[in-house]
Amino acid sequence: MLLMLFGNSLFAQTETLVKNDSIKFKYNQTFLSISPLLSPRVCVGINFAKQNNEQHWIESSYYIHGFYSVGLKNYGVTATYNYFWGATRKGYFTQLSAGIDYVEFDGFFYSTESGDRGLTPNLSGGFGYSFQVGANSYLRLSMDLGYKWLLSNIYVSYVW
Repeated sequence: MLLMLFGNSLFAQTETLVKNDSIKFKYNQTFLSISPLLSPRVCVGINFAKQNNEQHWIESSYYIHGFYSVGLKNYGVTATYNYFWGATRKGYFTQLSAGIDYVEFDGFFYSTESGDRGLTPNLSGGFGYSFQVGANSYLRLSMDLGYKWLLSNIYVSYVW
């Protein structure tokens, strides 16, 4: 009797694990992002998206970014994770980012020969909204806030 009860319980757990293990993967996508306001930069990267339990999407994005002008240079690499609150990748999402930046800054009101330069972490969290503009392409507006060389940033992104 105990063996039958244990066997049925084990069988039910196995069915549950197989059922929950069905995760849908979407192909890799490329994206281009521009941050024109607070901390100017251009980002180019790739997305890996997966759908969990047909209710939420999770995207992993890896990108390089840079900006160059007189008095300011900024280059870096970042990994970002977007969590979409619906069954599609359009609508509201939250975002976590981690990376490292190289910054060279002369200053707005003063100028030094060597300037201030160095590596700084890029750790932030944020939110955004994704508009579907094609069958597999999206236009996104997002904002983040965190510990980085400039406290906050606003991005306009195109994913295809």
